[in-house]
Amino acid sequence: MCGTASAPYLATRCLQQLAEDESKNFSLAPEALANTFYVDDALCGTNTLEDVLNLQQELIALLGRGGFHLRKCCASHPNIL
Repeated sequence: MCGTASAPYLATRCLQQLAEDESKNFSLAPEALANTFYVDDALCGTNTLEDVLNLQQELIALLGRGGFHLRKCCASHPNIL
């Protein structure tokens, strides 16, 4: 799939389907997964540190169910890293 013209679309589509399939099992991650990812990058956040830590844990668990991994993270608060 990598290196083909359709690779960005296919990667995004897989993440959107995963978010749809798992929307009943997670409260925060499906929306972030469906709306903030492009290929393998996301830009998302929340209003509180507690919510962002919950979102981070949900994304790790949800991506793991789909065979994906959260490999890098940038944040403005050290507790998130």
